[in-house]
Amino acid sequence: MTELILPTTLRQSSIARFDNCPLSLLLAEQQPPEQHQPSPLAALGTLFHRWVALVIREMRATGEIHYGVDQGMERLLEVIAQRDIPDDQVVHLPLAEMKWLRICCTRWCQGGPFNASRVIAVEEELSGTVKVPDGNGGAYERTVVGHPDCIVADPPDGVIVPDWKTGWSPPAKLGYEDQQMRDQDGTREEKLTDQGYAQQVIYGILILQNLPAINRVTLREVYLRHGEYREATVDRYNLERLTDVLGAVIAQIDAAYDAGADSARWFPTAGTHCGICPAPRACPLKEWHGIPTSLDEAQLLAREWIVAAAVRKERTPLLKGWVEHHGPIPIKAGRGRREVGWVDNSTGSGKSFKLYEPDEAPPSPFDERLDQLMRQRAAA
Repeated sequence: MTELILPTTLRQSSIARFDNCPLSLLLAEQQPPEQHQPSPLAALGTLFHRWVALVIREMRATGEIHYGVDQGMERLLEVIAQRDIPDDQVVHLPLAEMKWLRICCTRWCQGGPFNASRVIAVEEELSGTVKVPDGNGGAYERTVVGHPDCIVADPPDGVIVPDWKTGWSPPAKLGYEDQQMRDQDGTREEKLTDQGYAQQVIYGILILQNLPAINRVTLREVYLRHGEYREATVDRYNLERLTDVLGAVIAQIDAAYDAGADSARWFPTAGTHCGICPAPRACPLKEWHGIPTSLDEAQLLAREWIVAAAVRKERTPLLKGWVEHHGPIPIKAGRGRREVGWVDNSTGSGKSFKLYEPDEAPPSPFDERLDQLMRQRAAA
């Protein structure tokens, strides 16, 4: 059995990673530090969050409620230089991605007034205690820590925790009830990302434990590329229930550590989180989800045609996870070029995840003979 060292405190990010896929947490723990360099889009997110923290602190000091784009670009240059960042925390952002970082920062500056006087904390560590069942009718305590980007007062007795999203994925569609609730005060239960649900629970517990006067914690996911947000609220009367649920999850984590790295408790699960897996090539699902190649080409194509809907449903979360963290996937199609990713609907409302032809791509050449042959085969 390969032994693992149980951490004395559990980070919010580690709990969220285990909640998505237990194996990904093990792979992250075993990965050498020199291999921790994030993907370009993850680096973009890191630099943006450093920038927004710098800007908010400055706004708190000056009392400003607007931050000009030019001023924001000056601060961005300081952040990109990373002169005051420890060597092991420096991230690399390719020049090709710099424009998207500028766009995210620009949209934040143009997003309307931001009352920095209501900001309670910026990137401050919060710690809390969670009782974990020991399997024998008792419980033991574990310490959980988290670093919310920002905590903003939401009078009279609530706070908002913004989570600025710099990725490609658009937010979930709002239902009719969600639209009605936005016109009223009270609890929000809009659809968050998978990572957002874990953040909502953990940040909710940490803030409610550390700030006794607060009764509501709202996690707000802000999609900078799309100009939209989704939010959900945790109320104090749910604190005990949420703490019990988190304790049960932590019990699974502790049991996995105790069982060692070879334990079946570190099992993989597939989903959009695969886009941020620290070592995707080491995951057994890479092979398990492959298409069989033992049949001849006709049988293979026939099977794919029959199960196309099932395959698409299974693969779509994995592709969305890749696009969220790495951008659209280029696909060669004859002499032209297509991409898999998010694209505006033809109706002008919302976005769809599909194969599309970028505007800048050359149109595929029209082959009259091939077109005639295809019509003949279709009519046969």
